[in-house]
Amino acid sequence: MRMISRYYYRFVKSRRAKIFLTVFLVGVLFLGFMLVRKRDTLRQNPRAYTIYSSLRQISDIMYLPYFFKKDEIPTFELEIDLAKIKEMDERIAKNSGHVVSDDKIFAPAKFRYAGKSYNVEVRYRGDEALHWEYPQKSYLIDFKNSDQFMGQTRINFILVDDRKFALEQFHNWRAGKLGLLHPDSGFANLIINGENHGLYFMIDGWSPQTLAKWGAPSNSNFYSVNVMDLPGYVEGVTSFGMWDNLYAWHHVVRDDRYGYEDFSDLEALIKLLHNSSDQFFFANIFKLVDKDNFYGWQIHQELMNSIHQNVDNTRLFFDALKGKFMFVPWNVSSNPPERDNSDIYGVVAGRIFRNPEFLHEKNKKLYGYVSKEENLTEDLAAYDHIYESMKVSLYKDRMKLVTNHYADKMYQQYRSEIIANFDRLRSRYENEGIILANFHVTNNDSMRFASEFVLGAVDIEVEGNPDFELQELTTELADKNVFKGFELRYDSNDNGELDSADSSQFQNVIIYTNRLKPDDIYSAMKKTLTRHRFFLVSQQISSTQFASKFRDFKILLNSGITGEKIKDTKVSKRIINEEAFRSQ
Repeated sequence: MRMISRYYYRFVKSRRAKIFLTVFLVGVLFLGFMLVRKRDTLRQNPRAYTIYSSLRQISDIMYLPYFFKKDEIPTFELEIDLAKIKEMDERIAKNSGHVVSDDKIFAPAKFRYAGKSYNVEVRYRGDEALHWEYPQKSYLIDFKNSDQFMGQTRINFILVDDRKFALEQFHNWRAGKLGLLHPDSGFANLIINGENHGLYFMIDGWSPQTLAKWGAPSNSNFYSVNVMDLPGYVEGVTSFGMWDNLYAWHHVVRDDRYGYEDFSDLEALIKLLHNSSDQFFFANIFKLVDKDNFYGWQIHQELMNSIHQNVDNTRLFFDALKGKFMFVPWNVSSNPPERDNSDIYGVVAGRIFRNPEFLHEKNKKLYGYVSKEENLTEDLAAYDHIYESMKVSLYKDRMKLVTNHYADKMYQQYRSEIIANFDRLRSRYENEGIILANFHVTNNDSMRFASEFVLGAVDIEVEGNPDFELQELTTELADKNVFKGFELRYDSNDNGELDSADSSQFQNVIIYTNRLKPDDIYSAMKKTLTRHRFFLVSQQISSTQFASKFRDFKILLNSGITGEKIKDTKVSKRIINEEAFRSQ
């Protein structure tokens, strides 16, 4: 202790030592600043990026007290022959310049936990090179040659920063809250050949055991997709995609009733998607896809403003007991609220939500979630608990490429996105958009339907996020009296004429906005001003009598999503006399 004090005293009194330390720290800060500016370039050079990350982690000295705290995250051990690791690295190195590589091989290994050892096979996992180009890598462990581990034969250990620290675990928690099936997941420390490789996001792999945990029948097909497996695929050039044929799809679990891989269920979905009229598609899609599951899966994405599952991250299985497809959330990710992705749908969702009734049902369920502040409170408590539970292990992880400060910063950013996207969705459906109402006075007694005079028609035109419901229409006469001696009929077939197909149950009509699905799956559906016509018919008064007395009208609308009354001032109105210029 005296020796340490003596050297410390000499150091603080030494001008030369102070100058050296100052120059060193300034140099480190300057180098760090220059490297930050070139971070994207550095990511293409793993060795340089590793050095850069080590320098950045000097700031982790501020988290020193956490190194003395108890780590509650379980620790697993993996033992792999060094020659096999070299072989794994060599096989994958030749493709390291590509974004995606399938040249990953399994190596035999030992897996240990809680005093028990398992004979396993292990390989690198993930499609992007960031999962295997740095010292801390992502792994897939296969227990097929051993006893099952935690009721599973495949487990993934994924870099926590790739799964946005606590966010993907939060997504799985929220999926359970929404009644969606999802793989079991959590966090784990991993030791490889005696060296601590730090904290990982640990999640079940796709296997028959996954379906068994869900209570799904064993004779169910489970599919994953990789668009780069499409024959002749070139990104940005190939004109067809994963929903155009079967060739991007793979069984991760297959129905064993046949001696071959059977794609008949998926073929039926693709055939329905592309080879049917809207009428047939809308009548049959939810005979093949579970409606509640699909709405929940779509809502789960929209809560985080995500479109990450619209292409390669789609996971679905055909529940042989229900006879329907179930969509499974996977790698949901998130986006900040600045760009509203709510109207960007994948191919299947885009076709489904061309039906305004289906879109209305989904939006109403979504608003039912975001309209309750207690849901946000519960969600944030869950997210905070997840991060708090992993924080000690995260801070102790010296293998990760990011600093603790960066991890905390991203935790706060994703937390802000949870809040902002929740609020964005709530306000999205509370904004009425455009509402126009044109009253057409018939003024012609020859306009009749059966024994009723057609007094006129009201065209309600809307363009916005919420749909509406017509509660009441009133007309004011010249003597200031309100006239209610008529019935309303909705132009159900949208032909502009009153006929037997038109409905008198106007309160059940959804006044919706049409949306056009673009060919580009990354573009939003385009809203178009949509007309809904209601006819006024009466046996009490003729058209000409009504026209001579009519002065004004009012419509009472409710939001079909929020249930709130729409103020009369939000509705722009015009009156047109159909006979005024008929002879011109």
